[in-house]
Amino acid sequence: MVKVFVSYSYDDDEHKAWVSDLANKLRKNGVDVILDQFEAGIGSDLPLFMEQGLSNSNRVICICSEIYNEKADAGLSGVGYEKRIICSELIKNSSTTWIVPVIRNNKSDYKLPKFLSSLKYISFEDDNKFYDNFYDLLRELHDQSNLPPLGKNPFEQNGNIVGKVNENIQIKRSLFTSMNSNGRVRFNYMSNSGEYIFGSGLYEFRTKWSTRRSDSVYAYSDGLKAIAWANKDFNPEKIIIEDLDFSSRFRPVYPDEADVWVNKNGKILVTKILAIDYEGEQFQWLETEYKILEEIVK
Repeated sequence: MVKVFVSYSYDDDEHKAWVSDLANKLRKNGVDVILDQFEAGIGSDLPLFMEQGLSNSNRVICICSEIYNEKADAGLSGVGYEKRIICSELIKNSSTTWIVPVIRNNKSDYKLPKFLSSLKYISFEDDNKFYDNFYDLLRELHDQSNLPPLGKNPFEQNGNIVGKVNENIQIKRSLFTSMNSNGRVRFNYMSNSGEYIFGSGLYEFRTKWSTRRSDSVYAYSDGLKAIAWANKDFNPEKIIIEDLDFSSRFRPVYPDEADVWVNKNGKILVTKILAIDYEGEQFQWLETEYKILEEIVK
């Protein structure tokens, strides 16, 4: 389990509450967060808490508000103390990915303090994009790399009939997979036994499709859960999972309708059909918009 120390400044009550809420959400998703609001009670030795928390953590989240950056650059208060400890680690290993800068409560042109100025950050300034950013933060903390997994060389096998069949199967399957967390895809669902894979690892969804009529398709829950419902406004953040019926193995789906899929890890995929195109029995195309979510859907 990843252990994460949160470094931030006490800007105001609203900012402190936001930091606490972020830490709570991370803990609910398998991140062991070290936060003074959780552990440092009245009379606690705060410098010791900072030293032990930073030394015992796998990663550090720095909440880079304007006030945090000012205190870090000036070396003031607890932020300045944490900065000195963090800088000593950076001196030991300048290529470390130990630190994850998060932008919040920062309208300045300078989003990071000087000692973090070269690092890539995640901005949580837009509350409407919270879950997208939270998803990216979780993937980073759980080390879910965006680098696609390296498959087998399909030609490293015996050059016989069976080998060539396996080569074709492996190559075809690679063409029916989308690794991104969201986007738009178009695929011939008559190929690959009707299967199309979204995501990978904990976030893998093996969806299955078949022809129903010229204006609709069937979506199958085999190995997953699925539900179809009419939704012209594709807004997966407003799904209430408890209100959905997952009892059917398959559902008819029309363009502009959506499916909700839940995999064995409790992750959620939402797909919305944009178009169905028929080009004969062997080529029947499905164009769909999709988004992969955490299990924290409200």
